[in-house]
Amino acid sequence: MSQQDTETMSTLIVSLLYLLYAILVLAAQWKMYQKMGRKGWESLVPFRNIYVIFEELYADGWKMLLLLIPFYRLYLTVKCCIDLSRAFGKSVGFGLGMAFFSPIFFCLLGFGNAVYQSPHPRPAEALPSESVTVYVDLKRSREAAQDLRDLTWMKQTGEISEDTYEEIKSKLLRQL
Repeated sequence: MSQQDTETMSTLIVSLLYLLYAILVLAAQWKMYQKMGRKGWESLVPFRNIYVIFEELYADGWKMLLLLIPFYRLYLTVKCCIDLSRAFGKSVGFGLGMAFFSPIFFCLLGFGNAVYQSPHPRPAEALPSESVTVYVDLKRSREAAQDLRDLTWMKQTGEISEDTYEEIKSKLLRQL
């Protein structure tokens, strides 16, 4: 084998290793975005991926334009990595690791057991459905609730039949 063949072979091996490394990091980012409740493909689109991170962390994706300010960019990158690590329940040290050794720490977040807790929940996530406040006439709802309790008591004591109970109950629930 000539020296040129050896160089070509070593270049091919290094290129394949780099390709595998890149695929691993992209897969980790894909998983990380999925953990954030986003679509995995968003991690692959240039500029969109940064926009999504800023949108998740700071509720405003357009803040990514601040990365265009030369020296502020370094500060903002480190801050963003720390905030992202905190959103995944990790420490400031983990965030610094993300800032300076991103591929390794993306793999740890993407393939690890870290759970994302959004610092800015989307409106649908802000309140669980059972805690949504319904505004009704308070006096009328209190009276209907008391009537419903009385009705339940009457059914349990046998004063009214099951059919009568269901009929009156449906009327009371409509009042609520």
